[in-house]
Amino acid sequence: IYDCEKLKQLKKTLNHYVNLDTDLQVWKLLELCNPEPLLKSIKSLRAVSPEIDLHVAFSKSQMLSKMWLCNSLKRLMLEDQIDRTLVLCGWYGVLPALMFHHLGDQTFKEIRSIDIDEHCEDVADAINKEQIHQEWKFKASTGDIYKLDYERPTLKMKDHGREFDISMDYNLLVNTSCEHLENFDQWYHSIPDGSLLALQSNNFFELEEHVNCHKSIKEFEEACPMKELFFSGELPLEKYTRYMVIGRK
Repeated sequence: IYDCEKLKQLKKTLNHYVNLDTDLQVWKLLELCNPEPLLKSIKSLRAVSPEIDLHVAFSKSQMLSKMWLCNSLKRLMLEDQIDRTLVLCGWYGVLPALMFHHLGDQTFKEIRSIDIDEHCEDVADAINKEQIHQEWKFKASTGDIYKLDYERPTLKMKDHGREFDISMDYNLLVNTSCEHLENFDQWYHSIPDGSLLALQSNNFFELEEHVNCHKSIKEFEEACPMKELFFSGELPLEKYTRYMVIGRK
């Protein structure tokens, strides 16, 4: 999509923020998605946390998995049904950034992200700074997804030193980290029937923190039964296979 001269210029600019000799994955990502929004995100990341591990946050497998989700939602033509999206285990807010860029900023009234790690909140807000300035089209929060009331979840927000609670009526619930959920059945059954869900897991059993891996897409489907299954598939990656289901519980 982008000519060589433009990519060379972007690479030169990017070098101010990332050591491309070390962070080779970041340069590879320029082939996968729009380089300019990615560059903005990396600038914001560096401003908040100069030591953040870009190998993990922007690894090729992570980005491919998230772009797979964005493209699948688009192919299913669900844009008019997902304007209020809640992302669980949202980490550094990379998925919402990709959703805004690839599904269209105008698609969403709000995307909220929640993660139990308090260090993620400021980074996610920085990556999605442009949308925060649009009357909080995006906002990250810190919290435990096991303690949410999914009928109408309340999220704890911070803004300029103030803390307050905001309740949300979502129409899409996303969790791309189901392999990390120890009490997956308990969590899944706490979600109201009729909810539109986009879920991912994998078969990467080797990692200790992966306590809920699955051997096949069929096994993952059985773990999260859907009343209406819109999409089920697998994405072969370098070290593992990613599984995804999208449907109505």
